Amino acid sequence: MISTTLLKQQEKDVYISYLAIRYGLTIDQYFDENGIILFDGPSPYENEVIALGRNQGELNQLKSSPSNVDYYMQISIDNLSIDDYIFVASDGTSLLLDIVQISTSGYGNRLGNIWQVTKVGNDIGPVHVQFKDTINTQSLTLLRYGLCVSSNDDIDPGSAPVDYYEFTPSSPNLITATVNFNDGEYFSVCFHLSIPFSPSISLTPTVSITATSTTTLTSTPTTTSTTTLTSTPTTTSTTTLT
Repeated sequence: MISTTLLKQQEKDVYISYLAIRYGLTIDQYFDENGIILFDGPSPYENEVIALGRNQGELNQLKSSPSNVDYYMQISIDNLSIDDYIFVASDGTSLLLDIVQISTSGYGNRLGNIWQVTKVGNDIGPVHVQFKDTINTQSLTLLRYGLCVSSNDDIDPGSAPVDYYEFTPSSPNLITATVNFNDGEYFSVCFHLSIPFSPSISLTPTVSITATSTTTLTSTPTTTSTTTLTSTPTTTSTTTLT
């Protein structure tokens, strides 16, 4: 669509908002077709905004991904009523910048990145949140992972209840969790961390791990420690001080 006429500021706002929702672009404010503000993300939840929405005109966006990010994420919904919108915005943390421990069983960690969900409208149904299945490849071995959702932005059950939604494979290299979010809720990717990945560790049904560590101090003494763990398990430790 190409405009050959001069637009008033409100018309510009409406047109730019349409393009941002349509193509997963982040702008300062999002307006509906009548020029009313739909979303003005509170700091820090104003980054990497993705939106779904439907208006009286030609906008009926049921699937979207953020543009210009270093990870793949997509949100989608089966249908929307007219004037219904969903905005998902990140706190701006790099997806794999940090791992945060949380006090719960089953999932003991989450990624540092947190997203907030804003819903505009009534009776908006469940949202499908999809990631590319590479979020577990950063030198970590994960036994299970999913979305953790909370009304508190630290997403820790010590502060507020947390709901968990297991990821399930949806297509090659893609995993999906489906959540009926409440307006204003937060979510992140939670997981149970098994052990750090190392070339010397073989993950087989019968696990045998041998770790050898040698530390030499220039001002003597010298400490040598050898520890052998087997599936029995048996531990042998020898320390020599000189």
